[in-house]
Amino acid sequence: MKRVTSNFLPAIAALVALLVAGWSQAAVITLSYVNGQISTVSNFTTATTTAVNLLNPVNVSPGQFFRYGIAVSVTNANPEFGTAYASAANAAYGVNYPQNLGFVTLGMTVGSTDAAGTTLAPLSNAGKTRAAFNTGPWTGATTDQGDITAGVAGAPSSMFKGLSPAFDPSAPSSVAFLGTLGAPGANFINTLPYAIGSSPVLSTVTLSPSLALGDTSLWTRTVAGTDDGGGGVNSDANFGARVLNLAGGDSIVLPAANNGTIIVNVPEPATIGMISLGLVGLLARRRMA
Repeated sequence: MKRVTSNFLPAIAALVALLVAGWSQAAVITLSYVNGQISTVSNFTTATTTAVNLLNPVNVSPGQFFRYGIAVSVTNANPEFGTAYASAANAAYGVNYPQNLGFVTLGMTVGSTDAAGTTLAPLSNAGKTRAAFNTGPWTGATTDQGDITAGVAGAPSSMFKGLSPAFDPSAPSSVAFLGTLGAPGANFINTLPYAIGSSPVLSTVTLSPSLALGDTSLWTRTVAGTDDGGGGVNSDANFGARVLNLAGGDSIVLPAANNGTIIVNVPEPATIGMISLGLVGLLARRRMA
């Protein structure tokens, strides 16, 4: 139960809103690669799968399959963390305001130097990538797995697509959204699988992740919460979404692997064919002798 101790509360709340509505702290978004694997079959069964180190160029053979994941985290301090209001809200509602604010929506594309997808193409089902998205702390939210166009896999997708960023500050399940993919973060795309063409046109393909800026937004506090000094709550803190803004001070840290990219090396089929023919000719000469 909230306790209101002053008839001037609406005026005070309005003043607080004016003071903090424009408040936003520069956030640092960090991307990293995880779960690199090569397989001889598209379903990556254990017996056919080999782990690869994504810090190095990945070497695959024609007809094989490659997949990896992308982890995302954000450093975006919550000004409500550790305040008297947060303590009072915990006592009144049982909620814990996170130290680090996370994402409201997250959009990502993966660029490829193989624009036509002739050597390295994302595996698809009915025109959608077969990427597996983490559904951990945002269970119930929907994700759009993205169309495959011009060698780009994983078109902009939002973890909270269809959900309002508004929440009930007295509901622990709502407040938990504030820390989604915060520091240290979690896997956003668990697996993004690719098929290597049986007759590759290119010998080297470079993959690079990129956040879709217009479809990526962060939590920000719009109104500070207040307590009555006696263990009760006068007014709730309010949070809303703000779009990622690199010009405004936000920054993105790319993966360390190959300057933010994954290099996939594919041997040319012609070389494999020449070796095979050479072995056949050698065996034939031995038999004739």
